[in-house]
Amino acid sequence: MNRHRQSFLARAIVVATIIFGAAQAQSAAWASTATWNASWQDRFSQWIESRDVHIEMALQAAQDRDYLNVEMDCADFIYYLHAVFSFEHQLDFSVQMRNGQRLTNQTAQFDSIQDQKVRFKRFLLYLLEQTNTKTLQEDSVLLPISRDSVQAGAFLITDRPKNHVWLIKAIKPSGTPELLSATVPASNFIYPAFTFPTAASAFSNVVKAGYLSPSRGGFRRLHWPTARETPVIEQTQIPLDRYFATIAKALQIPSAVVTPDGELDRLLDETCLQLRIRTNIVTDAMTALTSRRSLTSEQVNQLSTESRDQRIRDLINQTRQLAFSRRSALSLVTMDRYHRLFDFDQTVALDYGNAEAYCLIQWAENRIEPMASIVSRFEQPGRVSSKARDSLEARWGEGRQ
Repeated sequence: MNRHRQSFLARAIVVATIIFGAAQAQSAAWASTATWNASWQDRFSQWIESRDVHIEMALQAAQDRDYLNVEMDCADFIYYLHAVFSFEHQLDFSVQMRNGQRLTNQTAQFDSIQDQKVRFKRFLLYLLEQTNTKTLQEDSVLLPISRDSVQAGAFLITDRPKNHVWLIKAIKPSGTPELLSATVPASNFIYPAFTFPTAASAFSNVVKAGYLSPSRGGFRRLHWPTARETPVIEQTQIPLDRYFATIAKALQIPSAVVTPDGELDRLLDETCLQLRIRTNIVTDAMTALTSRRSLTSEQVNQLSTESRDQRIRDLINQTRQLAFSRRSALSLVTMDRYHRLFDFDQTVALDYGNAEAYCLIQWAENRIEPMASIVSRFEQPGRVSSKARDSLEARWGEGRQ
């Protein structure tokens, strides 16, 4: 072969390599230059704990990050955060879809879209369509119980068939959490919580068995795409009737001071918060039922509030028990607040200008009540309806004895 032909072939190979390499990079949803490991997990945790991740995250997309503005449910929220972080840091990404196949950042499905951020948003929407709480269980690993593992960025998932997922935003020195979660059906709204649920509400399908199933719920994180991870069974050995108390104790910093007043105030605040969130959930359900011609039984089931209402009843019971068992250690100020929020005297004139003093709940356009009135109805078996198709009045126990 003469020198001219050799030179021509060499140039052709170089050009072909450049073109082929560009085509390969173009075909991926995004190119990964790093892989998930313990160091990146720590950076992800720091990001979750930062101000960048908050309850209005899915509503307020910055101009250069418009892919953040999406509707999602509770499992979507977990996938969404991992995908966004992976995209923005060029990390590898691999999850299981509903059909059992895997979706990675190397997919060529969106290679016709030139704009990288538009391509990522299409990837993101497809990801949320193809995953759910069942795939999240397959995609995640149980964590050892320590503050180094159960930290911001990890999540708590309940058992099947009616799953819910809470993202851990932070763990306080007391061992109590700050949680974030979206709801079903998908929306732009993310809601906070500041207590762990009870085992009865979180693991209703396995609580009679006494222990957590290693393949279902618990505190977890997503698998790292290229890592071989040994299963940890520590959580499955904790009796469920002591599960969350054991977790909180293990996560508590030894020097943290937890007072009865602080605990009761936290439970009172959480009950108020969850009842106010329920007003949004129930109102959204009523809107969905009246705006759609027909709904499947699964869609109607998604609009009900059985698990949420059980959680509220659990909070009420926890608050009552703490106030009764520790009443000698509680201050008069805290006990006064407890009675005002849980045992309000209906003959007392309300100060509507001080909504927080009574935790006023507006559950209808013309109905505003103190939390104590609604607590009283929740404590009456069968009075407050969790069924999506019941009237708004029935959903709040009004007119039902």
